[in-house]
Amino acid sequence: MNVLGFDINDAHETILELQSFSTGKLLSWQNEKRWSIANFHFLKNVNYKKKVGNHFPKNWNELPIMEKSDYQNNFNDALSFGYTKKNTFIASTSGSSGHPFYYAKNKEAHAFTWALAKSRYNWYDINLDSRQARFYGIPLNNRSRYFEKIKDLVLNRIRFNVFDLSDDSFREYLKIFKKNKFKYLYGYANSLVLFARFLINKNIVLKDYCQSVMFCISTSEMLTIEDRKLLEKGFGIIIINEYGISEAGGITAFQNKTMDWCLSFESQYIEIVDQNNENVSEGIDGDILITDLHNKAMPFIRYRVGDIGRLIKKGNKIYLDQLIGRTNDSIILPNGKVS
Repeated sequence: MNVLGFDINDAHETILELQSFSTGKLLSWQNEKRWSIANFHFLKNVNYKKKVGNHFPKNWNELPIMEKSDYQNNFNDALSFGYTKKNTFIASTSGSSGHPFYYAKNKEAHAFTWALAKSRYNWYDINLDSRQARFYGIPLNNRSRYFEKIKDLVLNRIRFNVFDLSDDSFREYLKIFKKNKFKYLYGYANSLVLFARFLINKNIVLKDYCQSVMFCISTSEMLTIEDRKLLEKGFGIIIINEYGISEAGGITAFQNKTMDWCLSFESQYIEIVDQNNENVSEGIDGDILITDLHNKAMPFIRYRVGDIGRLIKKGNKIYLDQLIGRTNDSIILPNGKVS
């Protein structure tokens, strides 16, 4: 499969192979990959080598924790040797933490991001080209905005404006749902909740307007228990919670059908650390650190994402149990528009 020039077939085959591994074999592979990518950037990235120091440590915890400020200087200086704006995928973070920046991925790593999404969505019989109602932002820059519109067209999705969440807009959205056979909704938790509240206030269930819609994937922000109930009542469909870090590998955790938040072991190594940057045990809250196992263009090694969470163990698998932070809110502008 090819998505906007990124061939994800090889990446998806790798993911399927990794999913067949025993727990021990998988942990061994992940350990080898995290050391390999860290050493690669130590040798190929000037900024990362300065951060690490002259000697590459033998203890993983001695590697420095990367902060958002490490990526906010000269973009070209942040790239590893051999990678440029011309041979990488470039995007910017959402800025939900208040510290937006541009990042780069080599093409193989970006294809892996798509392949991982394909793998997770397949749990619910959703394909990457399934008809999608997208409640998501869009760049204001003309070139980036045009590119996003092309992506929407290619990926069979209609984007709903989250910068205008007034009742008048929601009424227009309902008309669009009536005319389209959407398979699922995807978007910011806050925007989806506002739409669900509108529907509930009008005694409307979205499923009655669009019989084809089956699922709603809430992403980016926290989805509370109360918010989930609102979405279920307003939409009348299955709600799926996704936790993603776009700059560090894409999906970090995705809820399966038993509502466990499955970690993306195929693409990331995840740690939880306390205020002294020491690793904590399962069940204890702390800062989330992510190491992108595939990105050679830019070093996301022990990257502090700005969220607090905790891990738990069930059987021989580790899941994300709690996510704290990542909330947005709406604002009522002087002209009455809700954004």
